[in-house]
Amino acid sequence: MPKKSAKVIASVVEVRHAAPGEYRVEGSPGLLLHVSSAGNRSWVLRYQSPTHGRPRRMGLGAFPRVSLANAKGLADATGKLVAAGRDPLAERAERARAVSVGALCDQWLTMYADRERKSSKEERRIIDREIRPALGDIRANALTRRDVLTVIDAIGVRAPVQANRTLSTLRTVYNWAMSRDMVAANPTHGIKKAAETPRERTLCASELRALWHGLETVPDISALTRNAFRLQLLTACRIGEALGAAKAEFDLKRRLWNLPGTRTKNGKAHEIPLSKWACEIVREASVAAGDSQWLFPGEVSGKPVRRDTLKAEPIALRGALEMEPWRSHDLRRTVATWLGEYGFPAEVIERILNHSKQGVTDRHYNHAPMREPMRRALETWATALRKMVEGHAGVARRRWESRQQSQRGAGAHA
Repeated sequence: MPKKSAKVIASVVEVRHAAPGEYRVEGSPGLLLHVSSAGNRSWVLRYQSPTHGRPRRMGLGAFPRVSLANAKGLADATGKLVAAGRDPLAERAERARAVSVGALCDQWLTMYADRERKSSKEERRIIDREIRPALGDIRANALTRRDVLTVIDAIGVRAPVQANRTLSTLRTVYNWAMSRDMVAANPTHGIKKAAETPRERTLCASELRALWHGLETVPDISALTRNAFRLQLLTACRIGEALGAAKAEFDLKRRLWNLPGTRTKNGKAHEIPLSKWACEIVREASVAAGDSQWLFPGEVSGKPVRRDTLKAEPIALRGALEMEPWRSHDLRRTVATWLGEYGFPAEVIERILNHSKQGVTDRHYNHAPMREPMRRALETWATALRKMVEGHAGVARRRWESRQQSQRGAGAHA
């Protein structure tokens, strides 16, 4: 029985209203419009390879990003290459083989992730921080499983969760590249994620007291670092949100910090009520920043401070105070834990942390005002924290000086 031929379309209106299926384009031999069951429309060119004679299907892009007229133009140009004895799909794959891992990641971000994935901001950060420095210059088709394992294992030593996120991002990039015939294989195939153990580190009252005063008294701790960590302790924000804050985000008359969705992890605007103490920190940081638009200006003019510039100081601070290891994210967990101890509802704490809710009811119907409950919680926390640190201004200094004297004494007797 002869195969039923595809329907023919000739206008943009027909393209827009075409039902799921495949359609020939009038006046353009080999050009097809493919409409998926979900309604997505894409252009496909069907031709016979001049090198081995087998039929080939080459994607030309999605509609409406690639218009009907542009698709016809691409099909015509590609048809001329085939007539000249060239195989466009094979040439595309050959060009892709010369692309580096870094360039492949850039293409994935630009052509797909930035438009289709809500998590693209975090994935871009992972690419820039973890993938590009270690693997960026390797040819995408030459990347091996051993290369990937070496990098993932190294990340896993310091941050197991980050290692899993890096593996997932790289795997997604290669799956996308394979679907477009840009790479021959996915080097992450068969690599299992490491088991993740949630961190439970929180700081007790004595540690909070030592940390607060240590930020003031330990040598070589900058005012920028001091104010950034203190702001985080008083608001439970992410340290990156503090470091990237613009002065215009703060309304000190109303005691509010308005974080735009472009700067939050979940992409949602977040309003943080500020305690009176937090307002004092913001004012101090603002004065120190001078004419900059940023609360914490960086070394590059017109830019906020980069997060990686603060790596050394917290390490020095922990060493000087002889504290158990902690990370900036542990300060958020500490605030949440103390608020729970004070009896504040989980809903209020989650809203302060700006955690995304998963339930349908939470996403669509829960619009109850939370500003005042959040304000009461953060003001209560600020009062409690002040009681922890008041009257002990010399603790961190004495501890640091005592340790320095011990080290000098040990050196003298060595």
